[in-house]
Amino acid sequence: MLQLNKSGIVQYQSGFFDYIIILYLIVTSGYLSVETNSINLFLPIFIITIYIFFKRGNRLDSRFFMTFIFIASIFIIQKYLWGGNWNNITFPLIRFIAFYMIAILFLNSFKYIFPKIIYLICILSLLFWAFDHLFPDFHNLLLSLAKEIPQTNQNTTRNGLTLFLYSVDNPIILRNSGPFFEPGRFTIVITIALIINLSFKKAIFNFQNVILILTDITTFSTSGYLALITILTAYIFFNIRKRSYKLILLIMASLLFISILKLDFLLEKIITQADDIGNSNSRFGALFFTFEQIRQSPWFGYGNSLRLIVDGSISSPNGLGEIIRWWGIPFSLVYFYLLFRGTKEFIGDKQWQISGFLCLLILAFSQSITLAPLYYVICFIGLTKKSSNILPKYST
Repeated sequence: MLQLNKSGIVQYQSGFFDYIIILYLIVTSGYLSVETNSINLFLPIFIITIYIFFKRGNRLDSRFFMTFIFIASIFIIQKYLWGGNWNNITFPLIRFIAFYMIAILFLNSFKYIFPKIIYLICILSLLFWAFDHLFPDFHNLLLSLAKEIPQTNQNTTRNGLTLFLYSVDNPIILRNSGPFFEPGRFTIVITIALIINLSFKKAIFNFQNVILILTDITTFSTSGYLALITILTAYIFFNIRKRSYKLILLIMASLLFISILKLDFLLEKIITQADDIGNSNSRFGALFFTFEQIRQSPWFGYGNSLRLIVDGSISSPNGLGEIIRWWGIPFSLVYFYLLFRGTKEFIGDKQWQISGFLCLLILAFSQSITLAPLYYVICFIGLTKKSSNILPKYST
């Protein structure tokens, strides 16, 4: 609903549909059945997006049409080079139209809504995780409940059952996946929410941030821990004024980093992945396997025709290589540039912008998140022009 404030500046009250669309970006970041059957959830979201886009007086400008033609041209070239059918072009183009509209809709409000939703998800998952590990009877109850509902959020790497809001493992393991199929996906959205909060001067020990950090720790994710260390180091540099305090905290952060690296699950995992570089199912092996395919199609990538080239045997994707393999080297550079610009738009403090972008890259190293709607919307936020006369209004 559009309103005028006392200064005559247009603002709107965030509504139900705003939260639904942002929730869609979150769910498609790590809920497996949504990723593999994306059209089922996408179509209603697309209709909602079109409705509120034009209802709020937005319009598609020349930049949109140029972007649309540019992407369509790449898809057509990929089809010509590698085969496939026109459905491989039509549906992705419709998705990108929706992502562009979502970027315009949430140009000013993404940084307010996204952390709120992640905070609520973290509270629920942290409570489930704590009771799951403290009380065996509760764990058995969760398993029995999960067995009564359709299991749509599993993959071959873990033996977990979904309760939609929480994934319970059998046998029980320490890692907290939240509602997602894999802890590495959960840590991505947590980290983005934490960066946004800290960049807008929220204290690191603000209750909301404490919940985010605690939940992030329970994921036991290598990339999540590395991103968290990056965030804590940036916080020390940007927010601690006295040099003596800064030096002490940096020493403590270094000791913490060394201690974390010595954790069996983390150090062993990194060493194993590095030593197993010849195996395409390892993180580093997947990167080199992907780069070998990039070498065969460096200019235009493969796009949706990739499924005709790859047999799907890789179970450990690398998001940085995935995006280059999808778009080719020149256009993936455009992608990363727009991702950086988009990061700058929703991170308030300029000092945090590079740290935030670095965290996005760290998180993408072991996940194909770069191909997810969330990252694409961030890219389109970087492409669109920031509105100077619309300010979102939110209840606290």
